[in-house]
Formats: sequence, structure tokens, C-alpha cells
Amino acid sequence: MLLLGIILGLVGALGHSFSFIFTRRFMVKGHGSNLRLLVLGHVIMGAVSLITLPLWYHQPLNDYAAWLYLAIAASSFYLIGNAAFFYSLGRIAASRIAPFLGLKVAVVALLSIAFLDMQLQIQHWVAVALSVIAAFLLNRIGGKLPLLILLTLLFAICNFASSDIFIVQLIRANENLVHTHTDSNWATFISSVRSVGQCYLVCGVIALAFLPKFGSRNKEDWAAALPYGLIWICAMVLFFACLAMCGTVLGNIVTSTRGLTSILLGAAMAKLGLLHLEQHNSKSILIRRFAAAFLMIIAIALATDDLSDFIKIFSSD
Repeated sequence: MLLLGIILGLVGALGHSFSFIFTRRFMVKGHGSNLRLLVLGHVIMGAVSLITLPLWYHQPLNDYAAWLYLAIAASSFYLIGNAAFFYSLGRIAASRIAPFLGLKVAVVALLSIAFLDMQLQIQHWVAVALSVIAAFLLNRIGGKLPLLILLTLLFAICNFASSDIFIVQLIRANENLVHTHTDSNWATFISSVRSVGQCYLVCGVIALAFLPKFGSRNKEDWAAALPYGLIWICAMVLFFACLAMCGTVLGNIVTSTRGLTSILLGAAMAKLGLLHLEQHNSKSILIRRFAAAFLMIIAIALATDDLSDFIKIFSSD
């Protein structure tokens, strides 16, 4: 299950990197603000999540309370975090800010200490320190990020981390309600799909409430939001499954690779001349960004006791 979770997480991280590109494209092409994309995109995702309704057919009505408050909590923290992240993405290239999301694992660990009675060992604190160092390196490479952007990113990361904790609890609640005779991997994946459907139905309902103020009647705006919405919800299915199979901390280790993939995509787009999405950078800047991103991956790897299991997967015959 661990290997499958890692594979799903890696593919989901790649999907996130592509969605960041379409997010920035929406805003730089003049389709509207970050809040407009947030609303349009989540109305689209809410509609897509309706296809998960058949997976709920065996769930008694009186069991809804077992997941509803978890879905609302996970969705609320996620939407607040996304609004803050979109604010930054509308002003800074994705390749510069996506690696900062690797700091989320440190916040997840701290939240686990506060609310789940998790105990951190010395290597965990070393990981937190290395993550902060990597973030400062990224901040100084290719130009210093404004303080407001840094604070906004930190606020987004805290909300994303809070959402992750509720997401794992939501998936576990769904696993207790899923009655299946298939293997555990399939049951976990189905529970993850159900959880995605529940969260994004909640997100869709919330987005509908903001549609009159931040929506659009322009078909081009909806068309521009469609790639983001479709790619993001598919990536989130894989991300939810990764969290369920690997755990919150190791799952965030795997998905932190979106920092590296965003750098690669940014370099490719700059080379293709898409400078309205990504600025061109010298080789030395790209090398230093990769070094900082790898440092962050090493740091967050130290934050988990599951690292030995991660290594065994690739060292076993």
C-alpha cells in the first residue's frame, strides 16, 4: 500500500504543478482576480464531484454526521488557504512560490503535537530548521519576495496543513462506512474518492454563494477556469489517496515534489518563450533553486519516522 500511495502522490504533485500554471494563466490573461478563479473553479469541481454520489448509496442517512463536520472543516481551511495562495500566485511565478509548500509538513507536525499528542524527536526539530533555511534560500534566489507575499504564503500553508489533518480523519470515517469485499488498497482508494466528492460538494456549495459577487457570465472566463478545475480535482483524488495510504507526514513528503516539478515546468515555459507566465532565469539561479528544493525535501524527510519504510521499498529485491 505504501508504494502505491507514493506513486499516486507523485502523480498528484505533478497535477498540482500543472494546475498552478493554469491558475497564473487565468489571472495574467485578464480573466479576473484570484477570487474569481477560486469561485469559478470550485463551482466546476463541485459539479464534477456529483459523479461520486453513486458511491454513497449504501450510507444510511443517520451516518451523515460522521463525515459532514469533517468535510466542512477540511473544506473551509482549504478554501481560505487557496484564497491566500492564489493571491500570491497572481503576483509571483509558480516556480518561485510552489517550493514553499514543502514547509507544510513542519506545520502538520506542530499541529499534531498540539492536537494529536504527537511527540517529536531531535531529527524532527532539525527538519523544521532545515525547512526554514530552505525557505529563506528560495526567498533570496531570483529576487527577494515581498514580506506581504511571504506572510500570505505562511498563512496559506497553515490553513492547508489544518485541512490535511481533517482530510485524513474524513477518509478514516468513510473507510468505516464503506462495505466492500475488495482488497484494502481498493477500499482505501474508494474512500478517498468519496472524501474528495464530499469535500468538493461542500466547496461547490460555498462557491455558489459567492457566484453573484465574484462570478462571471463570460463563457471565456469559464473556459479559462475549466483546465484548472479539472486538473486540480483529479490531482486531489490522488493526493487524498496518498494521505490515506502513507499518512499525513509522509504523504506531504511525497507531494513536496511539486516544488521541483514547478521549477522544471517554469524553466520549460521560459525556454518556450511563455514569459507572461514565467520569467527567464540563468542556469545558476535554476541550480540554486533545485538545491534549495532538494534541501527542503531532505528536511521534511527527516520529519517522519516512516522514512525507513520509504527506503525499504527501493532497497528490497
